[in-house]
Amino acid sequence: MHAEFIKITGRTLMHISRSRVAVAAACGAALVFGSVSGAQAAAPGQAPARGVLAAEGQGGGSGAPSAADLRRATARPSAAAAMTIPKCQGTWNQTIANVTVKESLKGGIPWQVALTKKLNAPMGTVNFRTQIFADGHEVAGNGTQKRQWNYNFHGTVPRTFVRADNKKKFTLPEGRVVSFFWTWQSVAKPNYEGYRYVICQFQP
Repeated sequence: MHAEFIKITGRTLMHISRSRVAVAAACGAALVFGSVSGAQAAAPGQAPARGVLAAEGQGGGSGAPSAADLRRATARPSAAAAMTIPKCQGTWNQTIANVTVKESLKGGIPWQVALTKKLNAPMGTVNFRTQIFADGHEVAGNGTQKRQWNYNFHGTVPRTFVRADNKKKFTLPEGRVVSFFWTWQSVAKPNYEGYRYVICQFQP
């Protein structure tokens, strides 16, 4: 495991050191997957319907994310093992932003984020930051884009990507967990910000 820095437009909100990663993963498991319905408890091996993302596997809102949401957004494979999560294929809408992901063996996982007008139009131009964790490794090459709020934010997690911690290539195995974490902040009004995350499983 490696040290990770969770930042929002330059402000460090959480630092998980090497010695605390395991603890954070355990916390993440309880937070991300601790809320299970009675039906799920009765049939823990039953997968959600295709394209359906459990509430615990996604989130977002106005303002800065809480520590709990930060842990959810960067869930480790050990945390995801607590329940079956859907494949990285579908569109999941929330009042703050809508997310679409697709997956394929050759193409990896293309993604798109559309910020909603009602909550984001007042921000004008935003600094939009992307962090992605695939099989517990942060994907290198993501950063911050300065764009109008209604820009079609998009990118791709290649099947073989470069790890941020050691700059080595890593090929994502089938069935592994991918965590997408996006944050944005108004350029003109720094107090206006938002975030969105989605956790899914690479099953092309």
